[in-house]
Amino acid sequence: MTALRARVRAGGRLGLGAGLGAGGGDWTRAGAAARLGGRRSALRSASSENPHPEQALAEIWRSIGPTSGFEAAFVLLFASSHHDFHAVAEAARRLPGAPPIFGCTTAGEIGPQGYSEGGIVAVAFDARRFRLAASRLIPLLDFTLREGEALLRRELAPYAAPPPSGGRRRFGLCLVDGLSTQVEAFVSVAGAALGTTPLYGGAAADGMSFGRTWLLAGGRVHAEAGLICVVETDLDVEGIQFDHLEPTDVKFVVTEADPERRIVHELNAVPAAEEYARVVGVAPQDLSPFVFAAHPLVVRVGGAHHVRAVQRVLEGRHLKFYCAIDEGLVLTMAHGLPMAEQLERRLSAIDERRRRGVLAFDCVLRRIEAEQTQQSGRISDVLRRFGVVGFNTYGEQLGSVHANQTFTAISFSEPEPRFGRLEGGRKEAAERPDEARHDF
Repeated sequence: MTALRARVRAGGRLGLGAGLGAGGGDWTRAGAAARLGGRRSALRSASSENPHPEQALAEIWRSIGPTSGFEAAFVLLFASSHHDFHAVAEAARRLPGAPPIFGCTTAGEIGPQGYSEGGIVAVAFDARRFRLAASRLIPLLDFTLREGEALLRRELAPYAAPPPSGGRRRFGLCLVDGLSTQVEAFVSVAGAALGTTPLYGGAAADGMSFGRTWLLAGGRVHAEAGLICVVETDLDVEGIQFDHLEPTDVKFVVTEADPERRIVHELNAVPAAEEYARVVGVAPQDLSPFVFAAHPLVVRVGGAHHVRAVQRVLEGRHLKFYCAIDEGLVLTMAHGLPMAEQLERRLSAIDERRRRGVLAFDCVLRRIEAEQTQQSGRISDVLRRFGVVGFNTYGEQLGSVHANQTFTAISFSEPEPRFGRLEGGRKEAAERPDEARHDF
């Protein structure tokens, strides 16, 4: 039994991060790991395994802060749920010379060394290549489609088209409470409100505890909220999303459900957990995150399959899902193909000469399956070699769609030099006045 499997079965928190700060007595290394990226990288990342947030952030800041010679337009913090996130936010507020800092809790981090465990990862965006144009935090507790759509369309209207200056691109970055039942509605509305501006992101997580997730914005901690940042860059921006799943012939019909709470009571007119366990070949009491990761359920929409991931068993009979579910839905069981080879193949498609960074939102169920199938070391090595940084999520966003069990990422690449030298664009980015709008 791996250490990860033991922790999940024991009901403890899952610290799967590429990380900065581990809680408890497992901290074995001092100092921060960093990926400086040299002159080519537009992202600089650092991580610390120090269990004390203030010390962890101080270690990180030495690698990516002003004294390192690096100027960041903004910073993302991805913190293990082992940490007291309020303490992380307070430490971030005290960092000298810090630009805007956003972040969330995770189900694992991806840092300079690939996958890591129980830490904090920071990703700094080079101010010469990026500009934070706007950021908006939206409460989700009473979020409705009609009011939410009106609000987001009004707030995001100025950013729903490419920026007026030539050679610049614009994209939206989303962090959202992964336990909120409003995730799909929020992402759908935000993606539509941004028009031709693409939206990418991930859902904040709480390891495998499913207690509460947290966001960091405006120097404060928020729950039941969604964050949209609008970013401009002179780099090419490409969204990547894929899974490693292949549908089988095994099907279920959702015959009784509570869509509002994402709970399925019956599959094929049988208690949901009992029917799922029967098909998988285990006893209902043995259903676990590892079983759900190895035997995912998908729906077919428009010729493609989309995962409807099971989160956990409730009351020994019902299945709680990560995403929207409804009665009458036909679910197909799928099985996984080798992840490491597929990940390397997809990342290899990015032109290495032009690649300037990859920010990833990788579903926690992929991480769990990687551990279970002895692939995590190889996957971690691929992530490290391709300079991928990010976190393990409770769901991934691409455009207006909230997905599960995918690898979703933003790839930043140097544009093809079709209109002369690129340095002009970089200078413009650095000298452009800051007119950013932020509302928390």
